Amino acid sequence: MKKIASLTMYERIYKKTYWGKFTIDNFENVEELVENRNDFANFHKITNFVSNESPKYPIVLFDHCELYKSFEGYVYVVSPYQKLDDLAKKLSMDKYEILYADNTFTYIKTFKNKVEFNRFIRNVPVIINNLSKKKLTN
Repeated sequence: MKKIASLTMYERIYKKTYWGKFTIDNFENVEELVENRNDFANFHKITNFVSNESPKYPIVLFDHCELYKSFEGYVYVVSPYQKLDDLAKKLSMDKYEILYADNTFTYIKTFKNKVEFNRFIRNVPVIINNLSKKKLTN
């Protein structure tokens, strides 16, 4: 069975991802996802897939996580099954074209370096906890 990564212009990068290892028949709208993946890699100057790193504590936004190295730093992608625009915005993540599957939403965040990314991942639970406390007091 042909893997979805092989349809992209960046098979070398995407074949290492969880998404890229799926067979083509797992997706209904393959062409759009492949086009979005190609555009993503082009626009962000992606050089390599790094990891599927996510915060230590389960947070619904951080599903199907993918960290990429680019010529300009790092790009972090999350693709949850729920629309979480407000939460993503509070974490300074931008909504993006769908990169994982038709029934997911995609948000991204760029980082200058790995240290900056590590700080973000480590602090996400604290940020979420502070947001929850603010809701309770308002």
